[in-house]
Amino acid sequence: MQKHDYQHLLESEFHKRLERNTSYSLRAFALSLGLTSSAISELLSGKRKISVKKAESFVDLLDLTIEEKDRFINSVKSTKARYKKKKVIEQNNYHVSGKWPSYL
Repeated sequence: MQKHDYQHLLESEFHKRLERNTSYSLRAFALSLGLTSSAISELLSGKRKISVKKAESFVDLLDLTIEEKDRFINSVKSTKARYKKKKVIEQNNYHVSGKWPSYL
């Protein structure tokens, strides 16, 4: 699974904090963002998506430059747009049968 920019930025910020404090943990990073340790782990691994609203609250808590903040928000928005696009099924791509299958 391909990592998105926002995942790279979160990992980068975690590693910066880890370099400053070698006993810094993923749990401490999660708490600083108002998340559980399992939630941040799932975000970083791509198993959980992040909302735009939550991303906007993160940029204030992360030590990011203005460009990185914009990239973070735009990455989340583009990920959401791609995800929504995939869910759309055009009517001519499937056939709806008027008959229900009988399993008797």
